[in-house]
Amino acid sequence: MTKRERSTYRLVFTALMAALAYVCTLIRFPLLQSRVHLGNAAGILAGLILSPLDAGLASGLGAGLYDATLGGYDALGCVITFASKFASAFICAILFRRAKEAAAGKKLGAAYLSCAIGSLSYVFLYMLKTFIMKQAVDGLALDAVFVVMLQKLPASLINAGFATLAAPPLYFALSPALDRMGISAKLK
Repeated sequence: MTKRERSTYRLVFTALMAALAYVCTLIRFPLLQSRVHLGNAAGILAGLILSPLDAGLASGLGAGLYDATLGGYDALGCVITFASKFASAFICAILFRRAKEAAAGKKLGAAYLSCAIGSLSYVFLYMLKTFIMKQAVDGLALDAVFVVMLQKLPASLINAGFATLAAPPLYFALSPALDRMGISAKLK
């Protein structure tokens, strides 16, 4: 396989996973001051399927595009979303690749642990963003900032939990087909 063919597969699957993250973010419902949605699960799934860079791009682009088109965020908010979603999928992908190599035969545990850490890294970054934006930008008092953070935390933890529980079974369902078709090797 040529380098160009490999690049084409990576580009197509990165775009596919970005589109999936975008569409999954549309499936949502409000909870307190935030929203529960399926977008994080698509981003974390990208972390299991794609390389760290491609996974980060897919997750960040899908979520960032959602925020830019339907999320009602300004440019800074979209950039922050891109960066935090990029980080979560990137971390998941790095950990999964390292854990798969170190723990041969224990891929399921490696997948769940990688997804959990990647998902929780997003929760941390989202809470950090909320703290900074509400305190430094909006000028809220510290106690009010913590109230806002506590209102956003349940939805964020639900999103993280769902992503952690949903992505590994999806990966293990798709993985044999991707291997059989020789696609997995082209995405590394």
